[in-house]
Amino acid sequence: MLPTSMYLFMLFFFALPLVPAAVFVNTSHQLEGILCNETKILTGDLSLYLDTSITHQITSNGVFCPVNMNHYSLTITSDSNDSVAVINCTSSDKYWTRGFAFYGTNGSLTMRGLRFTNCGTNLTTLDSDIINSTTSSIHFTELHAAVLVLTDIASITFSNVTISNYSGFAIVAVNLPYAVFDYLVVSYSQQTEFGIGRGLLLLFLNRIARETIDAQTQYEVNISNSTFHENAIRSRTHSHVHYICPSAEHHILLNMPVVNAAAVTMLFTQNDTSPAIVRILNSSFTFNNEYYAGAMLILSFSSSIDSKTIIDGSYFEHNFVLDACKGGAISAIFFFDKRILTTRYKPLVITNSKFKSNGFGDGTAWTSRAIDMAVYKDVNGSEPKSVVVILFSKLHFELNASSKFGTCLYAIAKNSPEGSKPSNYLTIFFDKVVAYNNPTVRDRNNIFNASLFHFVNIANVSITGTVSAPGNFSHNYGAVFELFRSYAVLEGNLFFIENIANHGAAFSLEQGSLIYFKKGLRANFSHNTVQSLGGAIYSVNENKVRMCTFQLYFLHDYENISLTFNNNTAAIAGNSIYSQNLYECYFKKFSFPKHTMIVKMYNAMFRNILPGDVASEPKSMQLCMNKTVLEIYPGGSMLIPINVVDQNGSLTYAVITVIPVEKGKKLNRWILDSQGSFIVKLVKGTKKCTTINLTIHTTDVTTLNKETTLQFTMLLDLFCISKHNEIYEVSVKLKRCPLGFRLSSRGSCACSDLIKKFNQHITCNIENNIIIKPRHLGVWMGNSTKSNKFSIAYCHPSYCNIGSQLNVLHLNSSGSYLGSTNSTISLPLCYGSRTGDACGECIPNYSVVFGSTECKDCSSSFWPFTIFVYIIAGPLLVLLLYALKLTLTTGTLNGIIFYAQIANIGIVHYLNIPCIECTKDIVCLIRPASVFISWLNLNLGFPLCFFNGMTEILKAGLSLLFPVYLILIVGLLIILSRYSVTISNHFSRSSIQVLVTIVHLSFTKLLQSVLDVFSSAKIYTEGVDVPNTIWYNNGAIMYDSKSHVWLMVMTSIVAGLILVPYFIIILLGKFLLKFDRFRECIRPFYEAIYAPYRRNKWYWFVLHQLFVLLTYVSETFSSDQQRRVLFLSLILIYHILIYLHTKSTPFRYKTLNWLNLMILLALNFVFLVSQYIYLSNGSPKQLVMFFAIANYPIIAVFMLIIAYHILLVTNKVNWVLLLYQNAKECFPGFKKKRQYNQRRRPYYGCSDSGDYTEAREPLLEQTLIN
Repeated sequence: MLPTSMYLFMLFFFALPLVPAAVFVNTSHQLEGILCNETKILTGDLSLYLDTSITHQITSNGVFCPVNMNHYSLTITSDSNDSVAVINCTSSDKYWTRGFAFYGTNGSLTMRGLRFTNCGTNLTTLDSDIINSTTSSIHFTELHAAVLVLTDIASITFSNVTISNYSGFAIVAVNLPYAVFDYLVVSYSQQTEFGIGRGLLLLFLNRIARETIDAQTQYEVNISNSTFHENAIRSRTHSHVHYICPSAEHHILLNMPVVNAAAVTMLFTQNDTSPAIVRILNSSFTFNNEYYAGAMLILSFSSSIDSKTIIDGSYFEHNFVLDACKGGAISAIFFFDKRILTTRYKPLVITNSKFKSNGFGDGTAWTSRAIDMAVYKDVNGSEPKSVVVILFSKLHFELNASSKFGTCLYAIAKNSPEGSKPSNYLTIFFDKVVAYNNPTVRDRNNIFNASLFHFVNIANVSITGTVSAPGNFSHNYGAVFELFRSYAVLEGNLFFIENIANHGAAFSLEQGSLIYFKKGLRANFSHNTVQSLGGAIYSVNENKVRMCTFQLYFLHDYENISLTFNNNTAAIAGNSIYSQNLYECYFKKFSFPKHTMIVKMYNAMFRNILPGDVASEPKSMQLCMNKTVLEIYPGGSMLIPINVVDQNGSLTYAVITVIPVEKGKKLNRWILDSQGSFIVKLVKGTKKCTTINLTIHTTDVTTLNKETTLQFTMLLDLFCISKHNEIYEVSVKLKRCPLGFRLSSRGSCACSDLIKKFNQHITCNIENNIIIKPRHLGVWMGNSTKSNKFSIAYCHPSYCNIGSQLNVLHLNSSGSYLGSTNSTISLPLCYGSRTGDACGECIPNYSVVFGSTECKDCSSSFWPFTIFVYIIAGPLLVLLLYALKLTLTTGTLNGIIFYAQIANIGIVHYLNIPCIECTKDIVCLIRPASVFISWLNLNLGFPLCFFNGMTEILKAGLSLLFPVYLILIVGLLIILSRYSVTISNHFSRSSIQVLVTIVHLSFTKLLQSVLDVFSSAKIYTEGVDVPNTIWYNNGAIMYDSKSHVWLMVMTSIVAGLILVPYFIIILLGKFLLKFDRFRECIRPFYEAIYAPYRRNKWYWFVLHQLFVLLTYVSETFSSDQQRRVLFLSLILIYHILIYLHTKSTPFRYKTLNWLNLMILLALNFVFLVSQYIYLSNGSPKQLVMFFAIANYPIIAVFMLIIAYHILLVTNKVNWVLLLYQNAKECFPGFKKKRQYNQRRRPYYGCSDSGDYTEAREPLLEQTLIN
């Protein structure tokens, strides 16, 4: 049995003469049998109706199905108007699939409702003179392939035809006299290889001798309502190969291969009498890419034939070129060469179309813009004006990209010979065009600031708009119009709004480009911004011929021309316009106007112009200062105000170079490379002068403190270096480095080596002549009063100003000052009217005072009164202790005194540190707390003059007198009691208790005196290798000086005579009681101290005093680095003390245990919270306020204790307790308790006299008995 295909072939062969006019194709291989056997020649009109319910399979064997129309018509259509017939070429691994070739002069081909899939085969399998021509200027290669080949058919109509998943070209149409492609869809090219073709190819060749009778006078192809989508090379297998772009390839090769875009390619190569017109209407081109062009390629060879391409109502999106060629949406190339142009040619017209997001590559570095156009012509000056016209009308450009220039359009007229002037033969019309939000491109961290419309050698670029449809160019990145050797003509209504560029956001004119204003022009330039010159319009001209940038056709046209400028900005000069040729230039159309006339024309045309909006090339320079000599330090900045004006006296910009010279010779001084030249510019919103910042360096100390010259040279014409330069000179004096600085090898003043040796965290800034230190570092710097050299030392916390914002030191001849990098505050470094080394002395006529570290004016005659108060304060305090029984024996003051002793070193010392942030209200809040703690340590707590001229060393010695004075008063009372019964009756009962209490209160004062006297500091002096040791309280006194040695000896003797017996009693008293020799002498003191404690809890008092001693020694001799570790250690020990107190309850009475525990917890709370505030905020103000407020509850407790003692000595305690009991009985809700009874045993109550030791003082009792 014969195969089915062979059977169909035989049937068709024998029955060919009898083929009916209509054939219904309803089997899958029937169409193949009809079209794909050997070349078929139609013998009559034929219509093929394809069944849409089946897929019409075409077996793959790699060859075309050729059909000769032979003057007849062939119609291939689906059998339904609502669906399409699918023609599928089955795939094969060995061959291409198949294609269809239709040819025949005067024939007619119609296709409707068809869909071709997986088709396309190599063109070399097609026996066609056109395809395999060797005489044409263009030829196919062995790689090219196609699905449909249409040649010389008189009439072609395609309607609703889809070609998808194809290989090679979808359609190759050659020399079609009349063709209509309506609702054509070409999408998803299948093969990824380069050079096989893609999309629709329209090829127009010279006619080849065939069986043709009548030659057509014109070719016409209409493409409407069509879609070209994702015709693309999807792999980068050939990206390493560099492809020659079509224009270059045409120049190189006489017979070039066929090149193509991804969607539509038009090759106009004919030079006979048959022009071609291609219309593309209402069509869409999306996501297409190729190597030679993106979506569309128009290539017109040199010919006298007026072929043209008309594109209307079409849409181009996401089309791009894979390699270096340009034209993501359209690439148009027109060769006119040596043709003599006589009639008007319109090779390209694009209207009512939109171009969006074209030019972006597939992640590569290539960005290919939207439209790329080139015109090639040999010019000799005889070409008629505007004989070649290219029209762009009502176009919309958005989000297109290019890496260099011409984001939306690049147009160049490449005139021969090279270097020819722009010729008038080419005109480009830009009518009612909108360009919006065309962005920059970022590649490898580089931003490309590309122009939108770039024109080269175009003599006439006409940019027009109307009131209803103005030309609108807004929100773009890059100059909107960039012209090289081109002329622009502005007419009608135009808007340029919020564009950003390097220069000339609306127009950038270079290499002799000009702008013509036509009468009636209304242009608006608003909110444009550039990074250099010309916010809206920028023009530079390298030519010697000075034609004005802005040209008019007639002199008085300026009266009806308006260019409005609003809020345009240029970073350097010309916020609206910058041009070298604004003045002293000429107009081409009329005679040379005078300068005043040009200014008058500009004033009439340019609206809303402000000073600085229009600038031209510089003419002169002037310095804006009165100083004759500028003084700076090496490495410091020098600010020089200067301005530059143009021919009209308007401020402009210039490049100015600076060199230091002296008598015409260059000095051994230099400025930074970045400061060798400056751009003097007018900043918007500032005054007339620009401030130049210069930094001068030198290592030649011989030139310091001498006047030299800075020479400023301005290049008046940046593009003509031979032009006369203008020179100004400024006298400069480089001063020697200030205090705290040295001249470094880099030629600038840097930190003194002494500072770096002292603390690495301190930095220096010669720019502002300041030294920057950590905010909480207490450091003194200045000229030593002894050596008169720069010195540095750690400062006593209460002597130097310090604050959370004070981190700047400024040293000058008048002293040392503190400041801040965040504010303008300035304070003397020394606090409290102090001066001298480490702020250890008072300023002249001021004295050291008691109760404060400040120095005061004690010249008043009231100082004897203060001495009198000082004298009577001692007896009054002793009398108070006697009268109210405020002694250690009662146990009520033990916790309060312990709190005060610890607070004296931890709180009062901090309160004495200067707090510049504290207001008077805060100081009033602090004072009661400070006085309270100070008094409990026998200090004053507020400043009080003792006598005029008191120094630190005298203060340290005299401060020992008050504890001694109090002890002598009590001792005197004890002695008098031996001889006076009256005195004995009043004081003998508690004299030892008072004496012990006074010694206990004096403990911290004496201890602090010893620690202060023995404290030292190091002062580092420039030029001295070994630092000097000074007394910490006065930097002017050397640590081993005679006066200081006497002070140490005296302090040691006084403190030792008081504190040594005190510690012997509290540490060894219990042991010494075992010896009869010492018992009677020690027992009164011992029992006066330990009376309120339980048996075997005597050590509790000792632990408290040892903790106080450890705290004072640690705080005094620890460094800043050690202080945090010591604080944590002390907190740990303190918590152990609290725990032991809670567990052991050392006092005999529950009330005293609770009272002391409460005070211990309060002190713990103060330390923990203050440490948190210090670490988290560091604000002295908040910390001081917390310290003050936290002490007020303790003050309240102390006042209650005083009230209790008043009741105690007046025998009112039992009355108060009885009153309290009666009040409780008035409320039945309270549980009744037994009535209060007076204690019968002296140690179990707290309501009697409070003398818990029964006043056993044997030293007095013997006297009384005897």
